Amino acid sequence: MDIPTLLALLALVALGSYVQTASGFAMGLIVVGGAALFNVVPIAFAANIVSVVGLVNIATALHRQYRHINVDALLPAAVGVLLLTGAGLYLLHYLSAHALVALEILLGATILLGGVALMLHPQPLARPSPPAAHFAVGAVGGLVNGMFSAGSPPLAMHLYRQPLPFHVIRATLLAVFGVMDVLRLAIVGATGHFTPAVLVVAALCAPVTVAVTMLARRFPPPLTDRQMRRAGFALLVIIGLGLIA
Repeated sequence: MDIPTLLALLALVALGSYVQTASGFAMGLIVVGGAALFNVVPIAFAANIVSVVGLVNIATALHRQYRHINVDALLPAAVGVLLLTGAGLYLLHYLSAHALVALEILLGATILLGGVALMLHPQPLARPSPPAAHFAVGAVGGLVNGMFSAGSPPLAMHLYRQPLPFHVIRATLLAVFGVMDVLRLAIVGATGHFTPAVLVVAALCAPVTVAVTMLARRFPPPLTDRQMRRAGFALLVIIGLGLIA
């Protein structure tokens, strides 16, 4: 990998880390989508990088905040993730080899859905969703996570509707994403798709993720929640529409 490509990938990782720390999700959407849109690296390579640096971001962001995780939502969602992440990885490698254009359109649509999820500020449900609902959404997120390491939109749209404080929703989202990343890395490693190049680039990206995440926690963006959502929405729409076009 040449220096300009590495710098472009580091910039995407920094941006994705900042947005995810502030909003609770979107790193995978920004890094994988940006890499595909600007032809920085292949989609599968970028998704593997996100799986590694996403764990670093989550561990840093959840430091001293893990007590806010809602276990009742986390456990059934994690089981759903477990069931369909492998299927998503299979689809990624099949489409990468046989239908790359279709893969990019699917990624663009996923990113657009993520932008919509970021803009949603729905009225909370009267009562928490049952475990079956958390499981179903986790399964959908696991499928998308296996493909793009970006299973956040369905989970974000679901958890934003729960009658829970935002800091609990954010911590729970990050915890589910952590489960996604661990499982995806385990499958990628077992199937031989975790190459030394991925490990080297991920090691270079990790310090950037830690630094940006700590910066975002200590100095949150000088924007209201609505302004932050609008900025993230605009960014994701540009990436998503660019891929589809």
